[in-house]
Amino acid sequence: MKEANPQIYNYVPELSEIKDLRLQLFYLKDFINTCREDDIRAKLMQTFPLPYFYENIHDYSLIDLVKVENGQMSVKLKRGVEKFIQHVKKCELCSLKGFFCDICVSNEIIYPFQLDIVHK
Repeated sequence: MKEANPQIYNYVPELSEIKDLRLQLFYLKDFINTCREDDIRAKLMQTFPLPYFYENIHDYSLIDLVKVENGQMSVKLKRGVEKFIQHVKKCELCSLKGFFCDICVSNEIIYPFQLDIVHK
């Protein structure tokens, strides 16, 4: 999508929201794929069976674009992202993969999928 029209996310707010959710999912997959809990990897594949969904955030099928338009995509992504965020924060291994901010020197653990806090 970004290659076809780099400005599309500026003009279609629904796609911008989807892009952010898919970016969160992109970062979450690294936590999920290295988790010792086998069940969580199965849940990722069950929730999002097509790997392009979390590996290349700018790829969309025509069905995906229809689901963006009718709101189904947003609902599914929000539910999935929230479920995996909760896992990362509760899982003993995944939660240890967070970071401390070197700039603000806070004791709060931050994660790359926290797009409103973390800037790369």
